[in-house]
Amino acid sequence: MDISPEYIKTKICTECDLTKHLYDFTVDNAKPDGRDSRCKCCRSLYNIKHPIAPEKNRENNNRYRKTDKGILQHRKDYKKHRDKYPERVRARLVSLFLEKKPCMFCGGKAEVHHLDYRQPLKVVWLCKKHHEMLDHKQLESTGEELWMLARNM
Repeated sequence: MDISPEYIKTKICTECDLTKHLYDFTVDNAKPDGRDSRCKCCRSLYNIKHPIAPEKNRENNNRYRKTDKGILQHRKDYKKHRDKYPERVRARLVSLFLEKKPCMFCGGKAEVHHLDYRQPLKVVWLCKKHHEMLDHKQLESTGEELWMLARNM
């Protein structure tokens, strides 16, 4: 079956004045046609030129989370996370009962880092800075090296 041009939905971007397919516009349920008035490319350029301050974004997110809609969305997202990563959720619950220790690098206030979610007791304690460095592969230690180091402390 051939798809004739009249079945293809298009829209004109208010920024670049180009006619584009609806898939080139983000969903915006507040608009009458359900799509943003700017195409994705123009929206990206606008967002780069007009970044939202992190504090303002955090304020908006916190305000939204307190609304009924935000609470329901959070529950839905968390349920999806639990269903997708049950071993992470289990490891997190087990870690709540572990004795807290200082960061193994600097001795500061630490949070738990799971080396393998299937082994919830195999953890190392890292401060926020070192945890982030490890997650972004900026620390040269591997998980097994950290585990051996933590066991010898």
